[in-house]
Amino acid sequence: MANLKAPIIAASIAVVAVIITIVVLASGGSASGIYVSGVTGSVSVSDNDGNAIESADLYLKQGDIITVGPNSSCTITYKGKNNSEENYIVLGSNTQVIVNSKFSGGDSGELFLNRGNIITNLVGKSKGEINIRTANSMVYVQNTVSKVSSYEKDNRTYTDVVDFMSTSMVELYDLSGNADGKTEPLLEKRAACIITGDEGPYFEYLNQDFSLSILSAEDLKSIITIAQLEGELFPYSVDVLREAYTAASKNLPPDSITSSLTSEPVITAVPIESSDVETATTVPPAVTDAPPNTSLTVPTVSVATRPQTAATTAATTAAPATTIDSSRMLTVILVIGDDESINEVPYGGSLDKPDDPVLDGYTFAGWEGSFTNITEDCTITAKFTPNEGTPIPDPSSTPGDDTIYHTVTVVVAGQSRTIQVRDGDSANLQTNVQIDGYRFLGWDRDFTNITENCTITALLEPVTGTTAASGKHIVTFVIEGIQYPVEVEHGGTAVPPFYPTPDAFGNPFQNWDKPTSNITADVTITAVYQAAQLYTVTFSIDGNLYYVEVRAGETAVPPFTPGVDMFGRTFVGWDKSLYNITSNQVITALYQ
Repeated sequence: MANLKAPIIAASIAVVAVIITIVVLASGGSASGIYVSGVTGSVSVSDNDGNAIESADLYLKQGDIITVGPNSSCTITYKGKNNSEENYIVLGSNTQVIVNSKFSGGDSGELFLNRGNIITNLVGKSKGEINIRTANSMVYVQNTVSKVSSYEKDNRTYTDVVDFMSTSMVELYDLSGNADGKTEPLLEKRAACIITGDEGPYFEYLNQDFSLSILSAEDLKSIITIAQLEGELFPYSVDVLREAYTAASKNLPPDSITSSLTSEPVITAVPIESSDVETATTVPPAVTDAPPNTSLTVPTVSVATRPQTAATTAATTAAPATTIDSSRMLTVILVIGDDESINEVPYGGSLDKPDDPVLDGYTFAGWEGSFTNITEDCTITAKFTPNEGTPIPDPSSTPGDDTIYHTVTVVVAGQSRTIQVRDGDSANLQTNVQIDGYRFLGWDRDFTNITENCTITALLEPVTGTTAASGKHIVTFVIEGIQYPVEVEHGGTAVPPFYPTPDAFGNPFQNWDKPTSNITADVTITAVYQAAQLYTVTFSIDGNLYYVEVRAGETAVPPFTPGVDMFGRTFVGWDKSLYNITSNQVITALYQ
């Protein structure tokens, strides 16, 4: 099964590091739409086929790709008659974003965050909204300030969302790029994490407290600028943010915190190789191990959509009384009513204390257990006193210990995910599945009263022919043998559901076999992978020959590192370089 992966955009690509911001006037800058409005460092813009866009053309079209290099940033804005001029989005270092929609100045659209992280400042109301799409979710960030990160780790795709101001909404997307039809609110000053493996996307945690210490110095610079713009409306004071910034960048001078906004467009650099872009790996600090629960009454509890084992180190918020030993991790169980979350904390460390929980019919009476200086596995329990006429729950009880869950495998268009359903409950499946080119006929079995592990498959009927009568066509992207149909307006640009990385054989993505723009009929577009040139490197070690196949341009790895030869001489190196192999050759071990 092809996983959603961070893309490699094949093009005639070079790297140019722009140390200072160069200001120019962009042609057509008065038109409505989405624009690059500020650049610092090395940033490139190319179209969907990998062709570099002229540096003066800062207007972004559907399918355009913005790649931000290391130690760089890019600001984009949505210009239109009724759109707030104070709204903007900052693309951080090592980030790539694809324009997935047409932005006409009044219509809402989406940006696909392929890798890296962005900070959105969309507090001012606008007629045209910008939504942030990742490989496994859609984040609706209107009227909020938030940070969204997308990255891969251990063959899984992660999306982290941190909400600083107001409330955003998060919707999960499956491996075929289909929304699950439900959105979850992410509250102010809370974090969420979505994970996707072969089983499909799920929340690892939702509405989890976080510490400002998880933010980089560059993130905090952007947040400080926003806090200055929003004034008292922003939930963090500038002083608190400056303190966090100082802690994150002790080697930077304090006066480096300045507003980086510019009202004039700036020039972009030529495209950047994806190999020069590192993937962000910052994860907010808490996880849950609770079974599915869709009726939580305590907003500060982390929520998982399936039983799981996961944990994370909480940020230390006070000076510990004991030396922190990160090599020795302890388990802290946080119990709030019927909900539990399992956290790992280093010996001597601390667990972030959540806000006082709210439980219908009860009054919060404090915590049983300490959040600081943790030196053993422990349980911290929220204590409640019953309101008049309400029986008090037994804090020592652990509801759900004997609950039976069944694994339900949900299959849609050949892609599968698994969910956990409590015995006798209904599987939480959408009533309508929308896949371009297909008509949903229903599910192949009843999904109520689940009493065993089972597979439920969506019944799909292909829609034959084009939809030219409505001015639309079906473009079927084929990526590693799997088809992904997409509906495109007549004459429009087809945007793939995700951008390929090397295939199962390690061959890099090269291009598409047909143009993705000016679509005027139904068409199949297939990902083309570059066939790797292999060379034979013969290692001669102490008179013996060892043959190794090496991809062009890669490093030859010897079968082992020699020690002493038959004459008692010590190995001192190789007679040729092991790097950037471009021909068949013999490399001999040297001794002295």
